[in-house]
Amino acid sequence: MRCNFTWEIIYYGLYYCIFLGHLLYFSIAKYTFSKAQNIDIIVYFILESGIRLLLDDLKEAVGRGVQIRILTGTYLNITQLSALYELKRFRSDGIDRGLVVAAIGVGKTYIAAFDLKAYDKILFVAHREGILLQAEQTFKNVRSDIKTGFFMGTKKDLNVDVLFATVQTIGQDRYLKDKYSNKRALAFCASRSHAVYMAQYFCGHGVAACPVVSGKHSEYCMDRREAISKLNRCDIDIIFAVDIFNEGVDIPALDLIMFLWPTESSTVILQQ
Repeated sequence: MRCNFTWEIIYYGLYYCIFLGHLLYFSIAKYTFSKAQNIDIIVYFILESGIRLLLDDLKEAVGRGVQIRILTGTYLNITQLSALYELKRFRSDGIDRGLVVAAIGVGKTYIAAFDLKAYDKILFVAHREGILLQAEQTFKNVRSDIKTGFFMGTKKDLNVDVLFATVQTIGQDRYLKDKYSNKRALAFCASRSHAVYMAQYFCGHGVAACPVVSGKHSEYCMDRREAISKLNRCDIDIIFAVDIFNEGVDIPALDLIMFLWPTESSTVILQQ
């Protein structure tokens, strides 16, 4: 028995199963997988959450020696395969920084794991411990031989291939100076007073910084051109800006962008 499905059947079947309570197509897929000698799935796009619904059935089929083939394509240019191709193209064009924007469940962590297979040392940062635990498993699924560790709470692993760290821990003052000692950063702030405060705070903790704001400058603020020049000469480490550098600027010396203001606009984030 050969199992051939087009994704019109599987996708809409799972859709009705999940959202409308109809189990017919989902049950058919599970039953057919259990009897199939070969499984070919044609799918518009792959979501990890969708594959997980049939994962046990696919594993059982593999255990019986069933050949499984999945043919997929791109969807809105955010599927795993297209993102990996774009990241590879960026590097070939000499671009060493990239941003992948995708919805929840598309597989951004798998994109990171596959994209970074050629690298020996990796730092993965997130704001929740649960995300890091899941990310570690994802990286091990892609590279079973890597040594992983965590930098969060009381756990401070260092001699590892992939280090998973929480923002709350790695951003503490005692680690901040080491983190930025050889980095150049541009930080976008919420207001003039916020930019000045952040620059003063970092300077007070041993990280050379300056605020660059629009309008009338205080004694503590620095001119835009002067700040860029000092950043390029490594005289300062961070520029804290507000209403400056929003668009049309290229500073090759930058290693890091910091967003220190709240926004729900993806357009603003991508623009800056």
